[in-house]
Amino acid sequence: MKRLLHYLFLGCVLFPGLLACMPSQKGQDTAGRLFPPALPIPPDSISIPEERASYIVNNVWLPYDSLTTQMFEGIPSMEQFIVDYFAIGAVADKKSFSNSVVTALGKSTPDFYAHFLDFAEMYLDHSNSPIYNEDLYALFVGQVLRSSVVTYADSIRLSERLTGYAKNKVGDIAANFSIRLSDSHKISLHDIASPLTILIFYEPECETCIETLDFIKSSDVFLTLAAEQKVKVLCVDMSSETRSAQSAREKCPTWMMMGYESEQAIRQQQLYYLRTFPTVFLLDQDNRVLLRHLRVDQLEQWLRNNT
Repeated sequence: MKRLLHYLFLGCVLFPGLLACMPSQKGQDTAGRLFPPALPIPPDSISIPEERASYIVNNVWLPYDSLTTQMFEGIPSMEQFIVDYFAIGAVADKKSFSNSVVTALGKSTPDFYAHFLDFAEMYLDHSNSPIYNEDLYALFVGQVLRSSVVTYADSIRLSERLTGYAKNKVGDIAANFSIRLSDSHKISLHDIASPLTILIFYEPECETCIETLDFIKSSDVFLTLAAEQKVKVLCVDMSSETRSAQSAREKCPTWMMMGYESEQAIRQQQLYYLRTFPTVFLLDQDNRVLLRHLRVDQLEQWLRNNT
């Protein structure tokens, strides 16, 4: 990401003992309201971080009759503010954050709405974001779709996003499918017997996909768990059957199962939400989703801590 969160600032806001380090907010508009907007400071009597975060999101939009990008001293300033708002919203209770989003959308001008939506997608819906939060983004999108400010094009795109999020959620049994391995043997996902299964959807021409596979091949964590038969890796090539795809599969070690979907059921039936490649899932021995849509380094850390 091109910018870092103000972790110190957020700590000052959420933990009352640190409030002395709060940065000053200067400037007022003609009505005497803070300009640019400032996150409200919870009273010292509220000491629990979740309650402090809820206080902030409940009160942040109240002083303003309308929300516009002109309230900020430039887009970078607005971006910082909105990202801090989302980070605090992740700590707040869901009802408070949901109500806060409703309030913001109800006061949004088209320019503010467009940036609000863009920043939510950029920081809540991308796994390389420091505040990636799929559940919070789904909650946000749900309120956007109920609002009067949403555009027709956004309603179509965001409705599809929510439909995708509903598939193969954490705790669900992963949708079954069949693939043909590089040795032409055909198997189904649910045929795999392993305490843990790493499921990777990829395309062989995707640079990030190749980096992901290389990471797994060189990681002591993956190698050790594979040798101990605690983890199996299934890589599903989502491209058409080509020479380059076959070559990519042949370069992978034998302990990684590489195959392609000969029947195209995953795409045609839209069994999985595959917005980007690679898309990574971690399944338990019953094919239940433990983790999804995560980076391979995050997966390695989880395996290191939990196996």
